[in-house]
Amino acid sequence: MYKVIPPQKGRKHILSIISNILTADYVPAVSRIDKAMEYMMGIFKRKSLVFLFSDFEDTYDSKMLRVASKKHQLLGLRIYDEKDNEIPDVGYVLLHDAETGKEVWANTSSARWRYTFAEAQKQKVRALEEDFATSSASFMNVSTGADYSKLLYNYFQKK
Repeated sequence: MYKVIPPQKGRKHILSIISNILTADYVPAVSRIDKAMEYMMGIFKRKSLVFLFSDFEDTYDSKMLRVASKKHQLLGLRIYDEKDNEIPDVGYVLLHDAETGKEVWANTSSARWRYTFAEAQKQKVRALEEDFATSSASFMNVSTGADYSKLLYNYFQKK
């Protein structure tokens, strides 16, 4: 699910954006980052500051990312939970991918399996960071436990 907030000026609008972020309801659905960027490109005619909040578990077209970042100032914010990067040793578990609906049995008692999983997670993040860098777009990893207001403040201080 995606939500587009048309650009406006002023403090009231900024507070409205923050309120929307803080009160957003989670709707389990397949993410479509490409569709969100395509929609955004169609409605924002002037250069805009675009925040793309996502867990980035969906596959996306890096070409669309480059096109969007040429026209707009794009900031991708990957929202993640620290627990998503490591799986505890609990024996055999059935893992369900909410994005694709696929299920797979995994032996979490295997140290090798846990290591491979953690490395695959790290590689996905590195590839994502590289995509944003080569597209001249900004990117931030934001943990669900982090104070993201400070992260955003520091981002704007640098710009």
